[in-house]
Amino acid sequence: MQETLLKHFYEPFEKSFEVWQVAVDKVWESWMMEPAALQMVKKSLDTLLDLKASYNQLSALFGMPLADEILRNMSETTSRYIRNSFDTVSEVVGKELIPKLAPTAYDLVYAQDNMKLLRYKSGKRTYKTPILLVCSLVNRYYILDLARKHSYVQYLLDNGFDVYIIDWGRPDNRNLDFTDYVDRYIGSAVKEIKKLSNVNQITIFGYCIGGIFSTIYTAKNPEEVKNLILMATPIDFSKSGLIGYWADENYFDVDRLIDLFGYAPAELVQNSFVMLKPITNFTKYIYMFKHPSDEEYLRGFLALEMWVHDNVPIAGAFYKKLIKDLYRKNLLIKGGFKVGTEKVDLGRIASSLLVLTASHDNIVPESSSLAIMDKVSSIDKENTSFPYGHISMSVSTGAMQTLWPHSVNWLKQRSTEKES
Repeated sequence: MQETLLKHFYEPFEKSFEVWQVAVDKVWESWMMEPAALQMVKKSLDTLLDLKASYNQLSALFGMPLADEILRNMSETTSRYIRNSFDTVSEVVGKELIPKLAPTAYDLVYAQDNMKLLRYKSGKRTYKTPILLVCSLVNRYYILDLARKHSYVQYLLDNGFDVYIIDWGRPDNRNLDFTDYVDRYIGSAVKEIKKLSNVNQITIFGYCIGGIFSTIYTAKNPEEVKNLILMATPIDFSKSGLIGYWADENYFDVDRLIDLFGYAPAELVQNSFVMLKPITNFTKYIYMFKHPSDEEYLRGFLALEMWVHDNVPIAGAFYKKLIKDLYRKNLLIKGGFKVGTEKVDLGRIASSLLVLTASHDNIVPESSSLAIMDKVSSIDKENTSFPYGHISMSVSTGAMQTLWPHSVNWLKQRSTEKES
């Protein structure tokens, strides 16, 4: 009955509703690039930083740390709202829909500080060349192993690959920098993978910031990487869209933010992503009820929402360098970006290269990712674009039917098979 009513009242307006929300978000984006709007954003952030400074002064006065109540309450309120909403949906449908996240079994094979290297268990390993999945720092690693039937990891395993992933964990050191993430953590992980899988070369799959790390690691260690897959990875930061405007030094005091907090607060980063498309990020909940009797769809939707709100802070030293050297100076594509004392030369990358982009990605525009194609030395290189967004390109039903098979078929042709 509910589905019939929804179909009768909703479907006639569905297309116009979609057009409306996209149009409003585009107007919002255009307005947010105007100096007046950017000054408003700056003023709001400055107010938050002034409050944080007051908390720090009170903490020093009383000789004890005080909680960052504003951001903490924001995070706790959001989490409660999301969980209560999910419970309501389960009650309406009459079944428990809260999904199990990160369902694929694995072994913890290496750990360093809070970084963990996981190796997924598999009944068959047809291909000898192992795959290391490197995700972003902002959200948790299990976006690629989200839930049952929504797991790219499981799809790789089913196709015979030996799969590892890095769980960055929650940073407890504000001084972590690119050198730590690329040289120490990924470097140690690759060394362990080569030993466990008995290989000299591996495949690295990098997603978003994880793709930046993967690119830099491959440029510094080209002999170790047989295949490099970059998904929604920013390379040319002069093409960063609205995020690039927000990162401008005239509107964003990154030094003061990190000096006061020590980290880029998870809640602040997450809400900046929401504000890129405020209408779509609100109206997406309407689509949740488009198929009220489709339990698998609802579980997938709820799993993704739980992941979206499972944020971690970003280490201050890394975040400063990300904003200053990449978003502002664009040094990675220009050739002046340093990790430690060594400049990163993208021309040293000679691996087989697959660049996966999404035409509706408002976080990493396609043009930013594609800039790498003319910089590498790779002879075997390919770009494939898909009609998805930054997150949906990894977990949506469409991605499962197109992006997943395409990337796996590409890998099969470039991975060494095990001897029978």
